[in-house]
Amino acid sequence: MIGPFFLRKPIGFSLVGLWIFLTPVSSFSQSPTQSCSKVFDSRRLHLLADNRFNVSRDLYDYLMRFGPHFQLRIKDLQAGQIWIDVGAGQAFAQKDYIRLRQNPATLKTNWNADLGRWDFAGQILHQRFFFTQAWPQLIAVSYVKPKNFQIEPGLPLDYRELNWSVDHHQFDHLTHQVDILTDYYGNLSYTEKFSEDLTSYLRLLKPQGKIYVSLDKSITEVVLRDGRRVDILTWLKGVPGLAIHPVWTIESLTQKLGDDAIGFWDGDSFEISLQPGFDPSQIPQLHLQTISVYDSGPPRRIFTETPP
Repeated sequence: MIGPFFLRKPIGFSLVGLWIFLTPVSSFSQSPTQSCSKVFDSRRLHLLADNRFNVSRDLYDYLMRFGPHFQLRIKDLQAGQIWIDVGAGQAFAQKDYIRLRQNPATLKTNWNADLGRWDFAGQILHQRFFFTQAWPQLIAVSYVKPKNFQIEPGLPLDYRELNWSVDHHQFDHLTHQVDILTDYYGNLSYTEKFSEDLTSYLRLLKPQGKIYVSLDKSITEVVLRDGRRVDILTWLKGVPGLAIHPVWTIESLTQKLGDDAIGFWDGDSFEISLQPGFDPSQIPQLHLQTISVYDSGPPRRIFTETPP
């Protein structure tokens, strides 16, 4: 069965999610001084330059990871609408999306006739596509451009190589215009500025826009103002004005996968939207307390809530 393998909770993740088992070779943990930040950034650049991460998540992976609501939303993207993928790596998900609209047979060939993956993506998406030149705006953002990266001439994809935490103001002109933003073990799994970066995501959303996130909540924690320590997903659910929903419920996954679902549902993928009238600047600010950096996968982080 295809579904369970791709829904297994990964042990290590890349900028777009590692689905293979990784063993940390070395790590360090210290207060987030300027030195720590520089070491983290330097090591991340080295690992990316050495092509240590899996940066090849394709459209099937996104469809399975982000669930039925995401599937419906990308089916319905129209001309002028916007999908930003932060932590896109090779941008295979958006490239596949484009190829599926252009020519389904091409996508099937590129997937080496893996009929299970093709049939699933095709059943979800192909029936709704009208093959016109009126494209939604697709933007892929990656911290470092992977080795051998290329975009075929004429492919309607805007690829940006940048550090979102530093350069997100490049997207200020899209404030309140973005329909979908995805972060698949991307920036939010690595950033030292979690609350600031989340705020920048939310400011881009249309009133009905959605953010789809996958991260390992067990390695990102928040110390609340009352001293309690909670995982990052619990913290997000406690922020007034944010609507947080799992992309899969155990019931919906069981309906698709049967009894196998129980072993693969992890709750680490979720949808974020803004409640009407909520100003993203009201999100509580987080200060990085400690960070542990490994030779593979995202760091373990502990944040503290700052006083209002």
